[in-house]
Amino acid sequence: MAHRLLMLITIALTISLGTTPTSADYEPATRSVGLEVRKALLQVQDHLFSGELDMALGKARETSKTQNLSAYETYVIQSVIASVLINLENYSEAAIALKAALATGQEPAESVPNQVKSIAALHYNAGEYLESIKAGEQLFNITGNEKDTQILVMIAQARFILKDYKATATRIQTAINEADYAGDSVDKRWVLLWIASEYQTGNAAGVALALKEFAKRFPDSNYYLEWRLFPILRGFPPVEM
Repeated sequence: MAHRLLMLITIALTISLGTTPTSADYEPATRSVGLEVRKALLQVQDHLFSGELDMALGKARETSKTQNLSAYETYVIQSVIASVLINLENYSEAAIALKAALATGQEPAESVPNQVKSIAALHYNAGEYLESIKAGEQLFNITGNEKDTQILVMIAQARFILKDYKATATRIQTAINEADYAGDSVDKRWVLLWIASEYQTGNAAGVALALKEFAKRFPDSNYYLEWRLFPILRGFPPVEM
């Protein structure tokens, strides 16, 4: 993932720095960077090419303190900072930087949901579960629906870790239903999570329903063995960003 993100950073910088606009590809002044910021970001890019992520981060942060930055310049700088931090696996601060980029209002409207999704994943991978839930719910408010199964499962996992088992059951069932509706596969661990959440709330009827669902979806599985192993499976994998 680090190499892919580094490539994205380079592409983003190339687009942001660009060349002198012509009449055919002119960008409004509000969507361009000034000479001082441009020079600084070129230095950031040089550090990235050299694999000097800490140096790149330091220069980007120094640039973020430049006086009288435009909203777009702040957006570009914070986006670069977030990308470098992700490569450094500093997910907590990366989420903060992405939020700062979004707060400028410069993110294209069509990509705002993906950025909010990234923020949710970053918080989750940083172990900041309440913040990940908050960002996930924000995504649903923005899109006006709850069809993103990856975020639904992330919220369910976060709720389970926080011992909010009733909310876990609700969210994981929604994820399963949405996956079915979209014709996507349902991960076995989702149903195990549903069973576990119902069990933790003492909902016998819910456990029975979830067990029935497990048997229907995975008839060849050794349910007893997998149930005994579920405490190990609770070490949920990181959310892909």
